[in-house]
Amino acid sequence: MNATPLVAIQCMTYNHAPYIEDAMNGFCMQQTDFPFVAIIVDDASTDGEPDVIKRYLDQHFDMLNARQWETDEAHFIEAQHLENKSCWFAVVFLKYNFWQTKKQKDPLFEDWNNPAKYIALCEGDDYWTDSAKLQRQVDFLENNENIGLAYTIAQVYNEKSKTVIGTWGKETNLNCVLFEQSPIPTLSVLMRSGLYHRFRGILRGDPKWPLGDVPLWIHFIVFSKIHFLPITTGVYRLLEESASHSCDFYKRTNFISRAFLCRQYYANKFVNEQTTKKVALIRIQNLLHQSFLYNKRLNLPLIKNMIESRILNPKIFVLIILSKFRLGRKVVNTQRNLRVKNRKKVTNYFPVGS
Repeated sequence: MNATPLVAIQCMTYNHAPYIEDAMNGFCMQQTDFPFVAIIVDDASTDGEPDVIKRYLDQHFDMLNARQWETDEAHFIEAQHLENKSCWFAVVFLKYNFWQTKKQKDPLFEDWNNPAKYIALCEGDDYWTDSAKLQRQVDFLENNENIGLAYTIAQVYNEKSKTVIGTWGKETNLNCVLFEQSPIPTLSVLMRSGLYHRFRGILRGDPKWPLGDVPLWIHFIVFSKIHFLPITTGVYRLLEESASHSCDFYKRTNFISRAFLCRQYYANKFVNEQTTKKVALIRIQNLLHQSFLYNKRLNLPLIKNMIESRILNPKIFVLIILSKFRLGRKVVNTQRNLRVKNRKKVTNYFPVGS
């Protein structure tokens, strides 16, 4: 690049061939008074996504003056957009699946990521719709040095029904992030790179969790300040089958379990024992909710988890026993349905979070 990017966009993508063009369009549409680079890391996709990305580069980028090189790990392309001169792409085509083999410590984008003052995130199946997203967030952070991260609202698009089913994003605090569903759409975030790199250093050696974003939000709330901008800037694509959403009961409950274990781990690391115990209790409640709702037995050691977390709650203990047997689940579901019917307003039996 002939200029240092003010913003580096991290776009990790794997088998997103039907969706990646929407993501790239969202990057290229950004109107800014500063240079930015979209770092697209294709994790050895097998669905033809690398070909989609290469065709897009050929159509929209100055490939005559592009830099290309190759290593044992990846093929690299760095190019400037033909029309939007502020926009650069740095594409990394990995030759092996990084997140499965773990051969490297980093996905090979430090040369573009490290010099940037700000980091934005957007996975390959999500996309931006506001051409002023980056400019608005940069302007806000430039004028508010005490804020480490700014985020916005995202529409939630159901890929199966091809409809927008709601929005995601609201004002939040530490308790909300720990005890409820994440209120921060990852695709909407812009953060200070210094704090982000500090976060990566603190987490070095920590367990690998299915929720890579929640530890990040906890870190920024504890060590900095975050700010919610009440504008809609992108679309979160809800897929029928993904790491965080699955039709399979055991895949879904395993994700919920590990998502709350992640919260529990960082509550213990950054907050206090009382908060850690509350997260542990909410995890068990959510898993029991799934067991009774779908009339399935959980393959998880919940009683052992209660003992390890020093949770003394006789009601939860009884519910765990009941959830192990079909008759017990039927009894609880019958009682719950009666309560719902009497209230007229449907509410969840247990607090829900994922």
